[in-house]
Amino acid sequence: MAGRPTSLTKEKLSKLEQAYKIGASDIEACLHAEITPASLYRYQEKHPEFREQKEAWKKTPILKARHTIYKNLDDPSVAKWLLERRDKEYSTKVEQTVTGGLEITPITFEIVPVETKNETEI
Repeated sequence: MAGRPTSLTKEKLSKLEQAYKIGASDIEACLHAEITPASLYRYQEKHPEFREQKEAWKKTPILKARHTIYKNLDDPSVAKWLLERRDKEYSTKVEQTVTGGLEITPITFEIVPVETKNETEI
């Protein structure tokens, strides 16, 4: 018995690649390729090299963004932005350290029953 043939044609694999290269999740890529996530995961189990390739494709938007930043480092606003995020010395974030304990006063609630009128009294 040969088993069920794969639903992942070359066309569908190409659609998966396209989706992953623009940052799609597995679910989004499956929607684009018109396959079920189960089909994708079965295919990955049989083709571990595909899983590795998929993870590389998912990095494409990040690499493109890094490249764009690098190309624009001559722009002072881009250079400043990068320094603020990558180097504590230039960070605009303020870090505060709290020492000692905080005293917490407990709050007590008293539950008071609400009187209700009898329906016949209304």
